[in-house]
Amino acid sequence: MKYIVVFFLVFISSQLYGHKYGQPLLDSLLQELPQQKRDTIKAKLLTEISLAYEDIYPGDGIKSGNESLSLAEALHWQKGIADALNALGVNYRRKADYPAASGYFTKASAIYEQVQDKRGIATVLCNRGILSYYQSDFAGALDLEMKALKLAGDLKDTDLTAKALIYMGGVYNSDWNFSKALEYLNRALKLSEDKGNAYLSALSLGYMGQVYESQQAYDTALTCYFKALKLNTDIGDKSGQGNNNVMIGCVYRDKMEYPRALEFAFKAVPTDSALGDKLSLGTDLCVIGKCYLYDVQVNEAKMTGTQKKES
Repeated sequence: MKYIVVFFLVFISSQLYGHKYGQPLLDSLLQELPQQKRDTIKAKLLTEISLAYEDIYPGDGIKSGNESLSLAEALHWQKGIADALNALGVNYRRKADYPAASGYFTKASAIYEQVQDKRGIATVLCNRGILSYYQSDFAGALDLEMKALKLAGDLKDTDLTAKALIYMGGVYNSDWNFSKALEYLNRALKLSEDKGNAYLSALSLGYMGQVYESQQAYDTALTCYFKALKLNTDIGDKSGQGNNNVMIGCVYRDKMEYPRALEFAFKAVPTDSALGDKLSLGTDLCVIGKCYLYDVQVNEAKMTGTQKKES
């Protein structure tokens, strides 16, 4: 009976929260929490809260994930344990603690395999693929995302399919296969837009911006980044805001428009600092440092050129 109740909660959650992301989603979930008893429904809700925290405050996501894990273990609910472990992996990945994330994903995968939860298996495959991508293991990332894509297709899970396509596009971009990257990213964007998933639409656009930036198509890259940033802002995705702000800064840096580059790179710093995302914060500061350095070098070159003309 409790599993029927959990299924009902998942269905109701998709109806009530299906078009909410970021802080609005988190606020709705937190509002429901005090009403729940210590049962599988509460464990599921805590896991959803943990996942919602990923792009806002991953430290709090870890706290909620641990609460869900403790409750699921007390209830001897294996699927709930796996779900909580996956959520913990997602939040540790956001904090760039990759060894911890890998450990949680491995544990979650083993339980999903044991209980034959295909959607869980596909979800962890996708998350492990993202983790490999972040660690520049592009061959490993592509292999994992392809497996996730096949399972997601069998399950007719549009969101998971789009997510796998996005990171496959990211891998192909890193391999300088730009046409293949855009093929996968355009597929992901169409799926996300058709489903009304603003989070995945923004993610698709952000990666498309990177592909165009790699080809020095700077104006097209900026168009993608600004569209993604607007979606991030609309849904309260702080991590996405930080990432797209610094990527816009990178494009302006490459265009040698250093004041504009610094404007956007500086916007990313407080966001990534609040998230505790040390890797992204390091990227922000690196971009800022390079902007100052390049600006000095350009001004020195101009001064040297002027002095030579005068002499």
